Amino acid sequence: MSHKNFKIEKDVDGIQLVTWDSPGKSMNVIDQSVLEEWEKIIDDVAGDASVKGVVLASGKKAFGAGADLSMLQMMMGQYEAQKATHPQKAAEELDAHAYRLNKLLRKQETCGKPFVAAINGQSTGRGLRDRACMPCPRDERGCKVGLPEVKVGLFPGGGGTQRLPRLIHTQEALQVSVAGQEHGCQQGPQVWRRG
Repeated sequence: MSHKNFKIEKDVDGIQLVTWDSPGKSMNVIDQSVLEEWEKIIDDVAGDASVKGVVLASGKKAFGAGADLSMLQMMMGQYEAQKATHPQKAAEELDAHAYRLNKLLRKQETCGKPFVAAINGQSTGRGLRDRACMPCPRDERGCKVGLPEVKVGLFPGGGGTQRLPRLIHTQEALQVSVAGQEHGCQQGPQVWRRG
């Protein structure tokens, strides 16, 4: 299957390289099309016995910048428009949209195939970067990860606040999560494992 935001190659050993390279954008950002394609990729990987593992990489200078803010504005606009007439339904739909990324990343973690993140440069913001990469072993020399959405009034989503303290010291995770600080990774190859 052809994807707009991802290029997929599989080598003879069954390792699949998934390169995230959204066309027409200077940075990779998460929008609805990225979420839909990423879920399809996870399903395909889980169902293909010939795929032994996945390397997630970026086709851009930096790995990713998080969620497309216009997507978040659209979600809130839909909620505001619907809450006057159907408040319960509006809240349920907003919750389903907001929780979609977390469910998607949990699917990645539990699909039965290892995912490795090859982070180049900066990887900040919500979604298919820190949280997609947190469950992944990686060579992180010189990379920076962070959750800067708190600086624009958004609480980090996608499970990042739960995964990050399992990977780095709790005090550092707190600074990354609530103050929007970046966590620099200078020590070279390392494996972050979920606790």
